[in-house]
Amino acid sequence: MEQPKVAIIYHGMSGALQAMAQEAAAGAEECGATVRVRRVPERHGSASEPNGRLATPADVRWTDAVVVGSPTR
Repeated sequence: MEQPKVAIIYHGMSGALQAMAQEAAAGAEECGATVRVRRVPERHGSASEPNGRLATPADVRWTDAVVVGSPTR
């Protein structure tokens, strides 16, 4: 059986959701999943993420499961 693929997509600039995304990724990897962690840009059209780790529609098409995190504001 193929490893499940999980995309963890979050929006947040403070670092709290990034930390939660990393924890979720660690748990999924521990269970044998292949994981992508991606951030949604603060504003449409902004692309200031190092290492090309902004979420794209291709990330959702790639995955078997999506975990989404967003701030409460």
